[in-house]
Amino acid sequence: MLHGRDTLASSTSSTVNEAKEFMNNLIIVFNNTGGLFNYPNGVIVQVMNTDSTFTDIEDFRLTRGSGSNSNIYTYTFPREIAGNAVLNDLKLQHAPHDSIVLIFRNPDIPLDTIRLAIPFVSISMRLYGQAGNPFGTPPLTPFPAASTGTAITMVAGEERDIFAKLFDADNNWLSEYENVDSLKSMITWTVNGTATVTPAVGNTTKFRATAAHITYLVTGTHTLHGFKTPASVLIKVDPAAPKGLDIVDNIEKIDLNNKTDLGEITIEKDKPPIKLWAVERDEFGNFVRIAQDPVWEVKDGDTRVNITTGSDGSVLIDRGKGAGNEIQVTVKDRAGVLDGDQAPVVVIGDLAVVAGPVPFIPGKSTIGELPQQVRTYYKDIIDANGGEGKSGVLIAVESPRVIKSGALRVVIYDAVGNVVLRTTTKGKVADTPTYGFIWDGKNNRGRAVGPGTYLVKMSGVQEDNGVKFQPPPKKIGVAK
Repeated sequence: MLHGRDTLASSTSSTVNEAKEFMNNLIIVFNNTGGLFNYPNGVIVQVMNTDSTFTDIEDFRLTRGSGSNSNIYTYTFPREIAGNAVLNDLKLQHAPHDSIVLIFRNPDIPLDTIRLAIPFVSISMRLYGQAGNPFGTPPLTPFPAASTGTAITMVAGEERDIFAKLFDADNNWLSEYENVDSLKSMITWTVNGTATVTPAVGNTTKFRATAAHITYLVTGTHTLHGFKTPASVLIKVDPAAPKGLDIVDNIEKIDLNNKTDLGEITIEKDKPPIKLWAVERDEFGNFVRIAQDPVWEVKDGDTRVNITTGSDGSVLIDRGKGAGNEIQVTVKDRAGVLDGDQAPVVVIGDLAVVAGPVPFIPGKSTIGELPQQVRTYYKDIIDANGGEGKSGVLIAVESPRVIKSGALRVVIYDAVGNVVLRTTTKGKVADTPTYGFIWDGKNNRGRAVGPGTYLVKMSGVQEDNGVKFQPPPKKIGVAK
């Protein structure tokens, strides 16, 4: 079984010297062409490595043929990869990439020599997408080598068969590598990234990748006695067909391989609207393209947000009426083919505690002194605390979400940090998480507090996410 190349050299005396390179041996031929010269004592060959740091020298006499081959002298010479040379064992030990030097000597005329150099194991490998004879009719076309920079393309989730075919230096196909298990096992496969090659050993494998927008490097490697012959192919994976929509907030930084997790979108008071886009993704989460004509909606027609669709398929989400627990903004495929997506949106109120009238005089100031617009907005809280004729100061705050217990805890401190009153809010503005109460200026024992500055702290746990809400403290002035 030929696994290398036939190297020919001609001497000045018309002799031809030949070395036939096999997997585990070397056949050396000395052809005394035409029998012009007689070698009664045969021909001696000296074989050595060219690497001076790894020397193994063997001398032996070639065997002369008979009959019509009487002018041909041959010898089959074992060879192997080894860490060290063994002298005079009639075997040649090699370093993996070392070459061989043959010196043919005429024992009757010591200076009559011919030198011949042979590289070690000239096997090459190419990768194909089909099985069979590469030189058949029609011949198979190999994949472009990775070194050319040309990639073959396929779609995420598909499988691609890859076949390794080996050739000797004369480009003869070594078909044994597709039939003999011991030879198949000399070929191994690797790939970069998250793609897979299965199996990893053998003359053929299957490549599969689900992550698109990536060019993978698939390498098959033939290994013989530590000597490696690799061949590689580049495979560019494109996304599969669109499967669903994905809401994103930045088309300049789209994750090409994973569906976007926006978390919760927060719309705050007096802040610009939020702009969103919808993109199409395949079943593996790969980005396909920006959706051009999606349908945007607010679930259940909630009026806490307003949406405006742009000509580029985007949507602007702005604050509507009220605030509170999260609502869902949804996007759908107008044709109804692709799966839709939704994004949670929370409209956040002022978050600052409001109070009035300030300063107030316990027993004298009433809620009726507040501006009409304020009294109208907080009417539900005012009514729950005794109405507009109630003497006191209105204290209220808008939470991001509904509070779990239905009321906020309230602690009022004097100027030196002593607790004056512990209580809870009473009432909320309808359809909003705005909570409040009216403080009549009395402490825990029902006595009116003295003039001065007091600090109001409010807190509670939000209902749907368990997050604590604690707005900044509010200072309230009390007068006589």
